[in-house]
Amino acid sequence: MDKSEGLDRLRILIADANPHMMSIVKLMLRGYGVRQYGEAATCDAAWDELDAGVYDLMICERMLGEQDTLSLVRRIRTDPDSGNPYLPIVMLSAYSEQVRIEEARDAGVTEFCRKPVTARDLFAKIAISIDRPRRFVRANTYFGPDRRRRDGDQYDGVDRRARVS
Repeated sequence: MDKSEGLDRLRILIADANPHMMSIVKLMLRGYGVRQYGEAATCDAAWDELDAGVYDLMICERMLGEQDTLSLVRRIRTDPDSGNPYLPIVMLSAYSEQVRIEEARDAGVTEFCRKPVTARDLFAKIAISIDRPRRFVRANTYFGPDRRRRDGDQYDGVDRRARVS
């Protein structure tokens, strides 16, 4: 994706309880041509906003005030009333320990950006979510983007799972 190609058509929901961070994210998005976005400061407001409008992507902070946004991500992915369980979700967080990244991935987050986030990093996460979307997987305890990143099925390493024919 070119840095401005098609981004003017994207509608992005920004969920962040910090008004300053919300302004920074909007500024970055406007710099790349995004003109349509919604805002939410709580998980409930984000859910209502997603229910009321059509969004192509959501950018959210890990914590919305006292609320852990992973509960919202799980709800978007699994609630029968969810309008778009396939919504690409980019999570921003200063809490970027490996265990937290894995928790976000396991909840159904599409991409994770460590804070402090740069415009280049944010654009890269948006671009990969749009240009190279991951397949979705449904299992007993998980629904969301395939947690494995692959460039193809050519990997023959020692940890390769047996293929089912």
